[in-house]
Amino acid sequence: MNATSLDDEADGVTASRERFQSKARQQTVGVTLPTNLKEHLSSLAELEDTTFAEVSRRLTIFGFEDFVDRSLYSSPTALFDLLTSELHRWQDSDSEQVMLRIDPGRAARIRSAAKEYEKSVSELAALCMAHGLVMQDLLVSLEQKVSNCKGAAIRLLLPKLELQSFATPLISSVLAGNVRAPKTLLRRLASVFEAPESVLSTFFRRSFDRRLVPAFKAENGKPELAKTAISWSVAVKSLNLPAEQAKTLLDLGV
Repeated sequence: MNATSLDDEADGVTASRERFQSKARQQTVGVTLPTNLKEHLSSLAELEDTTFAEVSRRLTIFGFEDFVDRSLYSSPTALFDLLTSELHRWQDSDSEQVMLRIDPGRAARIRSAAKEYEKSVSELAALCMAHGLVMQDLLVSLEQKVSNCKGAAIRLLLPKLELQSFATPLISSVLAGNVRAPKTLLRRLASVFEAPESVLSTFFRRSFDRRLVPAFKAENGKPELAKTAISWSVAVKSLNLPAEQAKTLLDLGV
């Protein structure tokens, strides 16, 4: 056996070990789902050329994180009324148990939340999975709405946000996910785009994560991309606006 073959074999063993360790790090949670919902998620997995396990895990995590965010400002009754109504749309069918594989840390958080709200782990996971699906659909709709406001169209958005033209570069950066919107601005954007603030935050975060490396012509190597979005105050100050205009924008972050 030549050196190349040995290297390839070693790489294969390492990859297999990494896959095994990755699987070992996940925990299995039994979840009872309406058959209609299970079949819908299976169809999504086929469309995305992935597995049911991946789709169900992603949606559960998405739904659970939004559930946690909403629990900070919504009453338990209102929150579970919402989640129950989202799951109920799928319940005109039989039910099936599926195995949800999820990382130990998040599995522990789901179990803790289920205990806190006197729900079974299976029930909370099913609610979060259905909620994650609703959130994903909202993201698709939101992406189109935000896209329609980019470029020259942003001038029509500014009055709705109670802002003037000098805020254009900032709002453009917020829509691209490069600048973190302060709470007041996020609330206005949520009203304009008719989307929950938590979904907007997720959308902007994903936009930042998907950003492309900018084109450049440099002799000393590529520029480093920021690992997190720029804060609102830093972005405002970087524009060197007249004091009154800068104050108007900075006040949004107070």
